[in-house]
Amino acid sequence: MNKLRYYYYEILDFLGYMAPIVIMLAVLLPATIVLFNAAGNYKCNSYAKQTGRETRWVFMDDCYINTDTGWQSRDEYIARSTASELLTTKGNVHD
Repeated sequence: MNKLRYYYYEILDFLGYMAPIVIMLAVLLPATIVLFNAAGNYKCNSYAKQTGRETRWVFMDDCYINTDTGWQSRDEYIARSTASELLTTKGNVHD
């Protein structure tokens, strides 16, 4: 019986130390996710206001831009548009 009581108090001590850590993680992790998603959504909406293109933020994913070929991720769209601008610039280096 004393052994059971000993283990009972050991478990209570362990939970007493772990409870604040578990509570902090339970609060901080969702708060961090929401904060980063809010920042991404703001960035996506800001890009829409600057360019006039329709954008959509997908929760915990990425910003998507509506193009003539369909929805593309913002990073892919910027990479393609930068490459396209480089190919169509005037004053070819080889001339």
